[in-house]
Amino acid sequence: MTTDLGVREATTDDVEAIQWVARRVWHEIYDFIDEDAVEELLAQGYSAEFLEAAIERPELTLFVAERGAEDDSEVVGYASCEPPGEDGVGEVSVYVHPDWWRKGIGTALLDRAEAFLRGQGAAAVEDAVLAKNTVGNAFYADRYDRIAETTVDFGGTEYESNVYRREL
Repeated sequence: MTTDLGVREATTDDVEAIQWVARRVWHEIYDFIDEDAVEELLAQGYSAEFLEAAIERPELTLFVAERGAEDDSEVVGYASCEPPGEDGVGEVSVYVHPDWWRKGIGTALLDRAEAFLRGQGAAAVEDAVLAKNTVGNAFYADRYDRIAETTVDFGGTEYESNVYRREL
């Protein structure tokens, strides 16, 4: 058997795996955010009910990346896509389990998400990344143009954020 990387649309069977990846990523990257705020985000934004509803929504698409043999694979990353608005800009967010960073998984997820959004009529794709997220900023800076700096409120604290864009 060979070990392969596959990217596919998420199903409700992937909810626990997405939660596992999210928990590891948020605790690894966002150690500068109050732990209670991170736990609140994980409890709300990654609850089984929320993820199942997101997977079922036709206007939002989630992809998962799997590593391993076809009959014994594990989800090691995911990407969410929001279709383009009237401005023609879609949104994408990519998360990869820290044990799998720098192995091409984020790029594979991003490529699949961009292809999907292009098919939905997107002329460009954006993502916002907290400025202190060095891993995320390095990932997008290699592929996208930083077009803006903004602030976002997270758990009652303002954080600097970079907005990245790629024309399709």
